Amino acid sequence: MEKNDLDKFIERSDAFDTRKLLEGVDLSNAAEEIDLEEILAEYGKRGHLKDLPEAESDEVWVNEGYRLKPVHAREEKAAPKEDETPPGAAAEEQRRTRANASAPPEPQALAQTGWDPEPQALYEPEAKADSERARGVPLEDVMAQVVDAVMEDEESRRQVAQPVVRRGLFSRKLRRFEDTEPVYVPPETEIASDEGESYVEEPEEEDDFGDLPERDSGEASADYHRRYKKLRRRGRPALLAALLSCVLAAVQYSGAAEPYFSFEQLAAVGLALLAMQMVICLPVYVRAAAELVRRHCTPELLVALFAAVSAADGAAVWLSDSRGVQQPFCLVAAVALYFTLRGEMLRLRGLRDCCHMATYDQSPYVVSGVEGGYRKQECSTDGFVGMTERESEQLGWYHVLLPVILTATVVFALLTALNRFDMANFLWYWSAILGAACSFAFTAAFGTPLGKLARRLQRDGCAVSGYSGAQAMSRKGSMILTDNDLFPPGTVFMNGMKVYAHDAIQAVGYAASMVNASGSGLRQVFGDLCRSQGAHMYPVEDFSFYQEGGVAGTIRGESVILGRSDFMAQMGVRLPRELKLPTGVFLAVDRELVAVFAIKYMASDNVDAALQAVLHNGICPVFAVRDFNITPALIKRKFKINTKKRCLYPELSDRLAFSEEERESSGRPAALLFREGLMPYAETVVGGKRMYGAVRKNCAWALIGSICGTVLAFYLTFAGGFQVLSPAPLLAFQLLWSVPTVLINGWVTQY
Repeated sequence: MEKNDLDKFIERSDAFDTRKLLEGVDLSNAAEEIDLEEILAEYGKRGHLKDLPEAESDEVWVNEGYRLKPVHAREEKAAPKEDETPPGAAAEEQRRTRANASAPPEPQALAQTGWDPEPQALYEPEAKADSERARGVPLEDVMAQVVDAVMEDEESRRQVAQPVVRRGLFSRKLRRFEDTEPVYVPPETEIASDEGESYVEEPEEEDDFGDLPERDSGEASADYHRRYKKLRRRGRPALLAALLSCVLAAVQYSGAAEPYFSFEQLAAVGLALLAMQMVICLPVYVRAAAELVRRHCTPELLVALFAAVSAADGAAVWLSDSRGVQQPFCLVAAVALYFTLRGEMLRLRGLRDCCHMATYDQSPYVVSGVEGGYRKQECSTDGFVGMTERESEQLGWYHVLLPVILTATVVFALLTALNRFDMANFLWYWSAILGAACSFAFTAAFGTPLGKLARRLQRDGCAVSGYSGAQAMSRKGSMILTDNDLFPPGTVFMNGMKVYAHDAIQAVGYAASMVNASGSGLRQVFGDLCRSQGAHMYPVEDFSFYQEGGVAGTIRGESVILGRSDFMAQMGVRLPRELKLPTGVFLAVDRELVAVFAIKYMASDNVDAALQAVLHNGICPVFAVRDFNITPALIKRKFKINTKKRCLYPELSDRLAFSEEERESSGRPAALLFREGLMPYAETVVGGKRMYGAVRKNCAWALIGSICGTVLAFYLTFAGGFQVLSPAPLLAFQLLWSVPTVLINGWVTQY
């Protein structure tokens, strides 16, 4: 390969750095001629050599957001800002740089800039170049070094995202947008303090449900159904015995049976009814014994003990001569056993209905806890049965206070017997105080609310995961609503469109692509429009949301904006004066208006009723909407609610995070929804909160009644008020004290 051929190759490849490197190099020792096409086929295309930056240039263009900013490529850290150079000095510096362009850089300068030591070997001092020239350098090695340097620089430039401008239908100069809204990161929230520093707020700690046992939903439902059927068969005979006990107690209290029946005969009838009731309500004793083995004092234990003591006192009327003439409390114990059996029966029915909903093959929506509240989403239902079978935390109140109450009944009975020197009537004293302590609202506090709510939700295609799910939903106090919750399919439709460009199909495709990328509730509307017009979707690049009410992206190299009219005005898009669409969707390509779509929103009656029920029950709806047309003003106009006082319309970053289709939930599923729409969702959340409140109120009321009854019975027995403390007044006291519980349980499903 001769000198002239080498000059032609250098001129043809435009590799000026190659000319400098090969200047003065003896190529006579080249082993063989190397063709240019072979070099390019092995190391890269011709364009790579042409795009090689000059060695003296220390700047590259970096895509910073939507602006191209020159930065120093060889500086690892940003240099401190220096004083600006006068214009004359800058011009002189540029001329000096061009004059010294052909001179190789000094090694010290290259070391200061952090240049890679491998390419630095190509810029050796002239003395070293002379020594290399003396012994000869093969052309293959020189070209390999040059191409390696070119490829390394090309790889470094590929790491910098450069915008590619393509020409399409609406071809204009591509201009980027600024100040996009940063997307919220769900697990952590960065909050700025008053001193200007920022800290990370950890997510809210949730209960650990990892240790809960999990059974198959079909197995659990069958088990609860079998136990419920067993109690249901015993329910009617137990109710009949309780009614006879009430009638007999009223007859005894009125004195109408005294001419016909003696005291012993009436006591025998009461004892017979109690014995029959104890046999019918045998599951109450079984449950009391099972909980006692677990060292839990439950209402079943108090009622079972009260029935046993009353039966023993009734038998003492016939067996002991020193027994007084006070009527035993067998009739009150029979009624207490029935209410206990009924409460357990309703609890089993509620658990059966909840677990039965989980056996459906249809994929349900799961109401689970996320940061910011509870929301429905399509995810796994694992853990629903374990959550349902978990006991309520209010049962712990019983475990703590009932042993104290039980101990107090024994102590008070002993004090009364010792004070009156009447140990022969100790069983009567104890049964009287124990009967006043056994409130009829004990078991009704749990079973009735769950049974009523589960029955209603099952008819509506929903299910709550027992007491734990209701407790979790009540603690959150907020529910996240998305676009489809407020405006379900069928309530949003296209009311017309106007295209200002010459190709309407392309405009529809661009608009549908932007809406589909945003994930808003308008996807179905624009999807139907796209199919009817014969358009198709395009991939969207550099997609961004804007707080002002719009989205932007790049389609086929063209800058596309989609949003409201005020957003278009802020982005510099000129709109016709006659266009006044408060809920219109405007499409602009390269800052020029292309099409306008008129969207109409209709308020659904079910959604309106659901929102009113949510607000009436003190639940805060969080509007996590992606549709830029769904604003607080639109919600207030359509549903007549004040979004500033009782609702939450978060910032764009939070709305995007809350409305993500797949989010990691905290805890286990709180409810299952098998129906679309906001009404089932609202019924489940509101019903869960009402049930949790009813259980708390019932438990508190039952414990207060038990304590008050214990103290009052102790006072009457200690003071000798035997006429007041008889079976009929005690039965009336317990029934009247249960009236608030009945009212509270009735309000659980009234919403």
